[in-house]
Amino acid sequence: MRKTYSAIGIAVLTLIITLMSYAPAQAQLILAKGLYRVVEIDRDKTRIGICNLDADPNVRQNWIIIKINTKVTLREQNKENGTLRDVAINPIELFSILYKGDVVRVSGGRDWKGHISAKSLLIYPDDPNTWYQE
Repeated sequence: MRKTYSAIGIAVLTLIITLMSYAPAQAQLILAKGLYRVVEIDRDKTRIGICNLDADPNVRQNWIIIKINTKVTLREQNKENGTLRDVAINPIELFSILYKGDVVRVSGGRDWKGHISAKSLLIYPDDPNTWYQE
């Protein structure tokens, strides 16, 4: 009887270790947050090619991956009095309003390939004076 419990215990322990060792890794490696310029838009793969603001605007440095749960916000500036207003945008609509040269603030994490998986994305207006206002 005791050997039976021992054998069952070893079998259960082996099963648990096996299942834990085959679990896929889903963790973010590094948090990413910053201002970037859009240099390429890939609608088919739902990603945005970006570069740093001071880098060559014709060379993509990284990708921002947009998922269905990404919080996308468009910051609009009133032309008359200069006030700012944030408007929530559906991630699917993002690719119809985003253009090459736009400035975005992304907050998210880096995946295993080094791409930025966006948790939130803020699209800034053309006026550089509004880029750093939170």
